[in-house]
Amino acid sequence: MRGPRRLWKQVAGVVGGLTLLATGCQSQGGPAPTAHPTTTFQTVLYVPDTINPLQTKSVWGADVDDLMFDSLVTVRPDLTFGPDLAERWQASADGKVWTFWLNPKARWWDGHPVTARDVVFTYQLESNPQSGFPWAANDRATIASVVAKGNYQVEFTLTHPDGAFLANFAAQNSGNWILPAYLLEKLPVDQVAKSPYLNNPADMVGTGPFQPVNYHPNQSILLRANPHYFLGFPKLARLSIQFVAQSDTIAAELVRHSLDLVPQVPQSAEKALLQDSATTSAYRFARGIRLSYRYVMFNFQRLPALANRWLRTGLIQAVDRQAIVDQVLGHDGVVANGPIPPVSWAYNPAPASGWAYSPAAARQDLARAGYHWNAQGQAVDSSNRPLRLQLVIESNRAAYQNIAAVIQQDLGAIGVGVEVRALPPPAFVQALEAGDFDLALVGWTLTADPDQGPLFASNQVPPAGENFGHYHSPTVDRLLQAEETSASQSERRQIFFELQAAMAKDPPGIFLYFPDDYYAVKKTVQGYQFNPDMDFYQPWKWTLTAPR
Repeated sequence: MRGPRRLWKQVAGVVGGLTLLATGCQSQGGPAPTAHPTTTFQTVLYVPDTINPLQTKSVWGADVDDLMFDSLVTVRPDLTFGPDLAERWQASADGKVWTFWLNPKARWWDGHPVTARDVVFTYQLESNPQSGFPWAANDRATIASVVAKGNYQVEFTLTHPDGAFLANFAAQNSGNWILPAYLLEKLPVDQVAKSPYLNNPADMVGTGPFQPVNYHPNQSILLRANPHYFLGFPKLARLSIQFVAQSDTIAAELVRHSLDLVPQVPQSAEKALLQDSATTSAYRFARGIRLSYRYVMFNFQRLPALANRWLRTGLIQAVDRQAIVDQVLGHDGVVANGPIPPVSWAYNPAPASGWAYSPAAARQDLARAGYHWNAQGQAVDSSNRPLRLQLVIESNRAAYQNIAAVIQQDLGAIGVGVEVRALPPPAFVQALEAGDFDLALVGWTLTADPDQGPLFASNQVPPAGENFGHYHSPTVDRLLQAEETSASQSERRQIFFELQAAMAKDPPGIFLYFPDDYYAVKKTVQGYQFNPDMDFYQPWKWTLTAPR
């Protein structure tokens, strides 16, 4: 099984440079820009770690890089794959060889064509441990070779069949943006990440629909349209992104109506904003389910008693997950009964009933697991030892603290004691890796492919993967192996259906909810589509009916 691909949500001379870029692009000919010369689109993101496409590990850095660089394929709103730099692609029958045919119209900003040489260079660089690429080990473990078969054809041979190869290694938001070989290949591998072509707005050379004008780390970035973008001429002249550290800033900008798009409305301000007639008259507010979920992980290694399924189902049925969604999240979520969100092509609605909230049924299952209740109302085992559990959470998340309080109260109602241990993020991660918990409230972000191997496969316990709870299910292992080695989406869909049913019968924890957040789009914006995999989907199609 492979490791996880990303963990992003846990995060001078400008005029001269632009003149050179514009001259390079103009030499390719083509229609003049169609954007209104004064149209500036305003949006907001949380502070990215970097905008360097070789080094970013945060979802916010990836959002910016998606505007400037392209990958082989893109992810559509329905989570299927569409053309990007590759016009088409094909997997061999055994899923080990993937062939991509590049779009010959694709150009770097300075006019150079994008060729197979760039693709080969990028993946060979990213597989090199000296490159600084965060997932070099994953590339090296999965990609045996990548070779050019002419100027516009590339062939990948994998070390093993991988049905999730497109999502995890070839798509936007996988971290694999194609880099310019002709500018970078002569540099020492350990110096490429420091190159001005990947860092400085005046020098950066990408393929995407927008080019950087200036970048102020932790503050903002301004981009201008690439009028010769091979997938379509941007209809906006400029795109300005404000970086913020606090959600209150986003709420304040919405009240001022200064933003055209807010990918995620702060939960703390939702109610007030939705009740403000001036704001609702300016914006369209809509909900979008994200590719992530929250759940309470069981630690089977520290609590061998969890091997008894009745104990697990008793704990699950004791927690009122709908109350968490309604009362703690303000309805910003959908109750989860498994690890695959409803927006995914692999979602199985059959186990949707899951383990319904029922304190009475919870007590019955605890009794089946061998527990009874003493005079103080505590659930005790055959040796009269009270059932007490430690729940570890991150201390910097107010919502998690409120969720933990609900869990503590609900389990307490059936006689199970819960101690909540709040840790700062670094200590929380250390506790997970060390197995220093009974229960842990965790969040997991998926790619467009719903592979769950890193979290639940038996061979993915630390340090190999993120199976921190040491969950072991022969059935789940078999299904995870089957979905990984199949290249057929229809076949994998059926396997994922079986996987969700198997995990409902043999649960690894308490699946709580899928985030269902509001996003806000100003009513003067046209062409925007919500995409659960990325914040900025096809921005070259966006327009403003009231240019400024």
